[in-house]
Amino acid sequence: MGLSAVLWGISGGIKYCIKIGADILIKAALSEAFTDVSGQYFDNDIGQFTVAPPDAANAVTCQQVIDVMDGIIAKNMCE
Repeated sequence: MGLSAVLWGISGGIKYCIKIGADILIKAALSEAFTDVSGQYFDNDIGQFTVAPPDAANAVTCQQVIDVMDGIIAKNMCE
């Protein structure tokens, strides 16, 4: 099952998922709770900092994720 299928299965769909991510970014930029946590992993499912999953330290996996995101961005960019 692809990521988009998973996201569409969530109540509210992909717009809801994007809102969650945007809310976290706003909180990270403006909240004092994020002042001293540079480089730590925030798990938005549990709403706190925790140990990152093993794939986060795998350079190959990280590059694959970046490549997929770059492809999505390139496909959806407005000129």
